[in-house]
Amino acid sequence: MRAAICFIALLTATAPVRATDFSGRIKLDTIGYDAGSDTPEASLGYQHSNELTGQLRLELQQDYQPWKFEAAWQLDARHGSAVERDQAMASSYPALASSDTNTSYWDLQDTVTDSNSNLSSQRLDRFNLSYSSNAFVARLGRQALTWGSGLVFHPMDLVNPFQPVATDTAYKRGTDMAYLQWLLDDGSDIQLVSVAHKQRNTNDPDGDKASSAVFANLIGDTLQWSLLLAQDRADAVLGMATSGPWGGAVWNLEVIPTYLDNSSTRTSALFNISQAGSLLQRNITSFAEYYHNGFGISDNDYTLADLNPELLLRLQRGQQFVTGRDYVSAGATWEWTPLLQLVPTLVFNLQDHSSLLDLQLNRSLGNNTSLKGGLRIGAGSRGSEFAGLELAPGAGLYLSAPTQLFIRMESYF
Repeated sequence: MRAAICFIALLTATAPVRATDFSGRIKLDTIGYDAGSDTPEASLGYQHSNELTGQLRLELQQDYQPWKFEAAWQLDARHGSAVERDQAMASSYPALASSDTNTSYWDLQDTVTDSNSNLSSQRLDRFNLSYSSNAFVARLGRQALTWGSGLVFHPMDLVNPFQPVATDTAYKRGTDMAYLQWLLDDGSDIQLVSVAHKQRNTNDPDGDKASSAVFANLIGDTLQWSLLLAQDRADAVLGMATSGPWGGAVWNLEVIPTYLDNSSTRTSALFNISQAGSLLQRNITSFAEYYHNGFGISDNDYTLADLNPELLLRLQRGQQFVTGRDYVSAGATWEWTPLLQLVPTLVFNLQDHSSLLDLQLNRSLGNNTSLKGGLRIGAGSRGSEFAGLELAPGAGLYLSAPTQLFIRMESYF
């Protein structure tokens, strides 16, 4: 409970200070899963499972210009048969169980309860001190960072990227890092980042090696450019991105070659275009995106046992979430009323023709409260990525993201 104790001590110490800003979020979910009849989950008696989840997040910001301190504490709780399912999977299929992708240098999280169908944990998700002036920002500690212009896939985002069609993107998981930014007069900026990793619960040979990067945003007359030069653990990463207008739309292009420690090169690429308009006299923002996964499998018939080591490492680290080579995605945010949004997203694997459909309905209940519901379902032939990859040739068991139905209530304060 050291993270909670630390956060409470901070609240006590800063309570009398006028510059302190305190906020937070409460989130409640009910989720149902259907894994399919020929899956490892079904073999353990958990084809169908469900869970109730809750989250409490408290945020503290203290401003002493030019200095600023930020901290956030988060409590997550789960109850239901899905917790038992995950425990059974970890015991019977340890290689398939959800891995611990927390590679932050400081271990600021604890398990509060872990018994039968109950699991809860807490962590300090932000804990940093920053200094800023008109042309310079320096920040040290646990923080979040996002690079790239991907809408579904995020190949240029090297630190804790969101998974495709993530249902909750309000907060990105914090990572321990040092961050510097220089702001130029024309709106361009240069960023330097150093991320320390610590190897935990993983066989990654480079799990404790640091990542360092230089990232530049350059503003032109009509185009904007981004350049990336990074040492990501043992591998060198280059990146080039550009974006600009096309009529009433905006497009983005990214090319990211990774030079592996074994002297081979894997190049990923992304292109998307988005546009705002109207449909049936209602506002709509739509997009289309193509993603080339340089680490993915180019065949349309493979099993989990066929995945290459470089891909497996990135799946374990949480830097990759798909196994194929080429994908097309399309989606929209359609305002049926000012308080009601329909958000469909479709991801299609161009090699094996499987697809993932995500449908969400968002209803605002007030200035700070919303109700959300969603359905996620994979389709395709058995043995394809989104319908279920076979564990090994002839295994007869298939692993895929289960069909998922959820309802969420969240409130900010």
